[in-house]
Amino acid sequence: MQFLTALIKLVVMDFILDAVTGLYRQSFPFGYLRTGKASARKSGSSLVISFTPESTHKVLQAKALDELTEKVTELTELIDSFHFPEGNDPILFRTATVSDSGDVTVEAQAGADIQTYELDIDAIARAKTFKSIVLSANAETDLAEGTHSFEIEKNGTVQSVDISVSRSGSDPDTNRDVLAKIARAVNEADSDLEAEVVDVERKVYSGLSDNLFEEATYLKVRTRETGDSVDFILQDSSGTIINDLKLDRSIQAGGKAVYTLNDTAYESQTNSVTADGGKLKIELLDETDRTVTIKVENGADPAKEQIAEIVSAHNDYINFLDNSRSYIDNSVKNSMLRAVREIKTDLEQVGFALDQSGTIQIEDQFEKAFEENTDALRQTLTGSDGLFPVMSKELDEVSEGDTGDYAADIRSVIFSLYL
Repeated sequence: MQFLTALIKLVVMDFILDAVTGLYRQSFPFGYLRTGKASARKSGSSLVISFTPESTHKVLQAKALDELTEKVTELTELIDSFHFPEGNDPILFRTATVSDSGDVTVEAQAGADIQTYELDIDAIARAKTFKSIVLSANAETDLAEGTHSFEIEKNGTVQSVDISVSRSGSDPDTNRDVLAKIARAVNEADSDLEAEVVDVERKVYSGLSDNLFEEATYLKVRTRETGDSVDFILQDSSGTIINDLKLDRSIQAGGKAVYTLNDTAYESQTNSVTADGGKLKIELLDETDRTVTIKVENGADPAKEQIAEIVSAHNDYINFLDNSRSYIDNSVKNSMLRAVREIKTDLEQVGFALDQSGTIQIEDQFEKAFEENTDALRQTLTGSDGLFPVMSKELDEVSEGDTGDYAADIRSVIFSLYL
């Protein structure tokens, strides 16, 4: 026993006792030691010492949380990019891909011609837009009190609109109140136009460190549809509210989409266009710097490959969470498992097996379901309560939250000294 006591002193002599925690702490900020009970083990006695390497753990935990973000993003992008081909005959399935998804998105319907398209976008369709000046949202308005009248002139016709501004009494209008009144009046007066109040934060230069930003607001008025078929202006008829808010100055003209597809030039009032008799849907997102290649291919094999890729990424995600239990809270994995297990029966009926660890296996029955029970497979994977939407919901909750919320509590590493 004297030898045991001496050894304990030797082990802890470089540590100081933390009066708050009751644990031995190293003199430099690295970790803690606490002595456990001595117990008989084999032919001798052992002293169990629990050591928590805090700084090392935090570095590894930060790395694991960064990897969690990467895994969530990777799996989310795979799911978002998947589209189950239209129709019930896999022979007619089509898959459309693009060389630059930032400029255009595409969707091929069943039976679309298998071919390659070359696309150049010179201009996308835009809505004519007016924007007011930015104002302090909650400040009392400086606009003149009383009734203000202005006109909406659209395609040669004129409509008069009135709003009332109050600056007296116990509840005077704020800037946001006035902009909201204009927005309501415009929306009620003309269904071709859309007015909305946009709230933003604006930097305020103040000596107070906690008062660097204020709530600000502005009004945006635009045509509901893109293109140049609807033209309009706003102008004062009584008062100066439109001029004061600078709503008589267009910030964006309405215009058509202009693009070239396989050396043929086209124009469109909208950014939703088609090819191949409507069987290829194309959404124009931005002007192109280089030619975008669109490929329409047989969709059966690519769809199967994408499904397998998503399942594999899911399994990799689950295995990562298993291997990171010391750093990432188990609630992340458990929440995903609970959600997927709720549709376990549906998955099994179309060839997916869910094992105890939470990974998913694709079985031979999947091929038969793909060929003969396409609707059921489509619903099980992409329906509102299907596997991929269920996964996406869980992944969104992780990505939208604070990563630090998923950090696991620090656990002790146990060492045993044999005497």
